[in-house]
Amino acid sequence: MKQKIIKHLLLIFIILLGAFSVASCGGTKGNDDEGDGGDNSNNVTYTLTFETVGGSLIDPVQVEKGKTVTRPEDLIKDGTDFIDWYLSSTYEGEPYNFNSPVNSDLTLYAKWADGDYAVVFDIDGGYPLIEYGNYAFYGISTLEKLTVKGSILGKGTFQQSDSLKEVNFVSENPYETGEQTFWQDTALEKVTFSEGLTKIGNNAFCLASLSKITIPSSVESIGDYAFYDNHKLDQNGENIRTFKQINFNEGLVSVGEKAFSYAQVEELYLPSTLVIYGEYAFYLCEKLKTVVFADGSTVIGGKGAFQAKALEKVVFADNCIIKELKDYCFGNTNL
Repeated sequence: MKQKIIKHLLLIFIILLGAFSVASCGGTKGNDDEGDGGDNSNNVTYTLTFETVGGSLIDPVQVEKGKTVTRPEDLIKDGTDFIDWYLSSTYEGEPYNFNSPVNSDLTLYAKWADGDYAVVFDIDGGYPLIEYGNYAFYGISTLEKLTVKGSILGKGTFQQSDSLKEVNFVSENPYETGEQTFWQDTALEKVTFSEGLTKIGNNAFCLASLSKITIPSSVESIGDYAFYDNHKLDQNGENIRTFKQINFNEGLVSVGEKAFSYAQVEELYLPSTLVIYGEYAFYLCEKLKTVVFADGSTVIGGKGAFQAKALEKVVFADNCIIKELKDYCFGNTNL
């Protein structure tokens, strides 16, 4: 009888031991799963940027850590054929494998049959380029698109680069353009600034062919002739002025002499922080009809700042306390 009891107890012990082992294994698996979620890997995302080198634009894509990204449709660009995407701006190595998991921010560069390539200056990556010297790329004739990540651009850095069509500034670090940086880049139609830009130098985009611009709130000053007389030439060699939209933000303090002369804007909305106007800042903007000064504006114009024959309406928003109105500010207008 005693032996039977012992056998039963031993059997129960073995069953309980087995159940405990299974439970322990299950608990370990659960902890492993919990550990996988505990490192927040499911919340980590990376940005995949597409540098199309003059092709149709593709928006950046957010990708979860360890996931893959769908290959976009092949790009289109007039006069050439798309080849593939590369991790290197000089197309070294093999084309990018879209089946590879993404575990960091990446930029992919489009390769084209015509040999065009991207020029990307990156101070956030492996190259400590903080400042570009004067006339460093003066007169370059093959560059169509430029991405600049921060830095200080010197005098005439890309001056008279007559094939350059698009410039993108993408860094949040403080940066500025120097004098004449893109002066007389006659094909330049599009410029995008990120926040962080503090100063646009004299003649920076003078005699380009921009159609619109948005000035970030980080910009405090715009130099003399910065966007002077942006235009294209028609078939007869006549100037067709192109600058039709200017978006200012609060934070801008000064606009230089003839900075936006000959722009084709019809309306201007000027921030209250703007208190320093160079002479003739918006001179001969022949389509300008309305100027609006924001709440809190105190200073109106420099000498001849708004001499534009079509100007017929000036609006002072609530809480404007005008302390200064400069000489000939609205002279030769239709007010």
